[in-house]
Amino acid sequence: MAAHTVDVARTNRMLGLQALVLCQDDQTRRPVHQVLYELGVESCFCHDVESALEILASRSMDLVIVDCDDVSHGAQFLRALRQAPSNRTSVSLAILNRRTTPAEAFRAGATLVVEKPISTRLLGMIARASLGKMLLERRRSFRHAVAMPVTLSFESGQQVRATAINLSKEGMAIQASTAIPYRKPVKVHFFLPETKVDIQASGVIVWADLYGRAGIKFGEVQGYVRKFFENWLRSRFEQWLNDSMREEDPTTIARKLLSRKDAG
Repeated sequence: MAAHTVDVARTNRMLGLQALVLCQDDQTRRPVHQVLYELGVESCFCHDVESALEILASRSMDLVIVDCDDVSHGAQFLRALRQAPSNRTSVSLAILNRRTTPAEAFRAGATLVVEKPISTRLLGMIARASLGKMLLERRRSFRHAVAMPVTLSFESGQQVRATAINLSKEGMAIQASTAIPYRKPVKVHFFLPETKVDIQASGVIVWADLYGRAGIKFGEVQGYVRKFFENWLRSRFEQWLNDSMREEDPTTIARKLLSRKDAG
């Protein structure tokens, strides 16, 4: 592989990019596996829709490749993908074999389309073109580890002081000394670490346990600080990635990123 391709593959392995591949025939599996390996994307192959759905129920995939015509109910699976909460923004590649048209595949939710017989070169070009969206989604879901005080204000007038343990564009995970009410609207107040920026956001408690751990999904963040907040997170993501590539092995980095992703 060329030096640039090696760098791309190394970055993708650092990020732990993952692909689910739903197909049955070896003539399709071989070029798909080769392209994903060269790009540093971990692949999980399934032969049937039931197995693929089980995986999607427990894992978030960056890329989903579906043989729409030669796997039973493949086209229906592609439509169902957009209804899966953890995978509705995944890049999806539809593989067609003259029964499903490209227009039908795009209407079903495909991001990209390729037709059989599969050309490894063409598939590689298409997969590389999709990396930008995958990396953008991964950056969007990146959770930065923190240990900062936050104040939660509920509609009842109750206020709870807690510690945020990770922070993302979409929300945060917190630890409080008491159980947090589940599915309740909440106002969140905190100072962005290493800055003097005061952030107040509305949100909702999307999960909580009996030990004071909870996840908050942000609704509205003050307009004039949202851009600063997003830029701050972007810089932390880029710094994390640079440090990771310089200091640690890909397996450790992928494990760290996935654990952060699951924590919130």
